[in-house]
Amino acid sequence: MMDADGSMNPKEIPLLIKSLNSNADMVKGSRFLFSGYSEDMNLFRKIGNHFFLLLVNLFWSANYTDLCYGFAAFRKDAVKKLYPHLEAKKFEIETEIFIKAKKLGLKVKEIPSIELRRRHGKSNLNAFTDGLQILKTIVREFIHSSL
Repeated sequence: MMDADGSMNPKEIPLLIKSLNSNADMVKGSRFLFSGYSEDMNLFRKIGNHFFLLLVNLFWSANYTDLCYGFAAFRKDAVKKLYPHLEAKKFEIETEIFIKAKKLGLKVKEIPSIELRRRHGKSNLNAFTDGLQILKTIVREFIHSSL
C-alpha cells in the first residue's frame, strides 16, 4: 500500500517484503523510527499524528511510532482477516487498519521510511477535518472494543 503522489520511495519495498518474511503479518513504514523522516510534514500534522499515536498506543497497548502513514505491506491471510472489518473510506483507513490489526492479534512490524516531497498532484488532506475523522475512528473503535 502506497500513495500515488511519489512521496514514498519504491526502493524501500524490498525492506517491507524482507520484514514480512521475518514472521510479521503486516509491515508499515515509520517516519519516526531512527533514520526515517519526512520532507513533507508541517508542525500541525506532526502534532496531530503524535496525539493520535498516543491514544492508539494507550488504548490498545500498541507500540506504533507512526500512525498516519500509508506505506505498508500485508500477508494475504492478514488482508483476509482485516478486510471484513474495515469501514473507512478516506484518510482514516490507515488508522483503522492498524487499530484492527492490533485487535485481531496480527503481528505488525515497523521499519524506518523516508517520506519524500510529493512529486505529483496536490494534497487532498485537510489536516483539521480529516484529523477529526481520524479521532472519530479512534473513539468509535475504543467504544466498540471487540470486533
